[in-house]
Amino acid sequence: MRACIISIGNELLRGKTVNTNASEFGMKLTLCGYDVVRGLTVMDDSDEIAWALEVGMESADLVLTTGGLGPTFDDMTVESVSKALGLSLTADPVTSERLRKRYAKLGLEPTPERLKMAMIPEGSRALQNPVGAAPGVFLKVHNKMIIILPGVPEEANAILDSIMDEIRIRGVEYYSESRYLKGVMESSLVRIVNTVMKEMDSKVYIKSHPRHSETGNPAVELEILARSDTKQHAMDLVKSAFSMVLEQLNEGKNKGQE
Repeated sequence: MRACIISIGNELLRGKTVNTNASEFGMKLTLCGYDVVRGLTVMDDSDEIAWALEVGMESADLVLTTGGLGPTFDDMTVESVSKALGLSLTADPVTSERLRKRYAKLGLEPTPERLKMAMIPEGSRALQNPVGAAPGVFLKVHNKMIIILPGVPEEANAILDSIMDEIRIRGVEYYSESRYLKGVMESSLVRIVNTVMKEMDSKVYIKSHPRHSETGNPAVELEILARSDTKQHAMDLVKSAFSMVLEQLNEGKNKGQE
């Protein structure tokens, strides 16, 4: 199954805030068995959010959005998603009561701006936020799953972690391992990587990450990933692939010294 991550916020596009959510959620969804095929970043604009949602739903089975769930005028993700899907907004009673109590403890009134965070699309489920105020939202529509999360990393991760078991793809286990290869040029690995992936019938994915200049002081971080029906088999595939890569790399070095 495929997944798309949509990051929402002007601060992301301006460079004010580093988008750590995209990488964190990409890894978590991968570990749940998804192929994360697209990542989009859009501004706090209803039309932009609707466009990203449409693109995400066209390309993926699960669409996860992050950002834009607070009480301010530019927090418009839930409203924009509801409008794009032709759904009305309704107040989640559990969230409404939680927000009233939360602000009452602080001696504050439950203003319309604060209670706005309890509004969710009809037919959806509020995902309670154990860290902050705004809940997440879980929605199934047109055979797609849509997860709407806050932008604050601590809040978003806490909510996502609470539903990981629910969205996990059964029977798919993932394993990845990286090794640092000092003195190896990335260009020297290209044919080896292609050969190993072909010999293993594409059961593993091998990605090289150059860490220094190719012709200066070369070094490569080699990452190998595999999915299988069991964790142990996925690990075995990765170990086998590393052995093949290193063996062929050493053979190449030996030939060069002859």
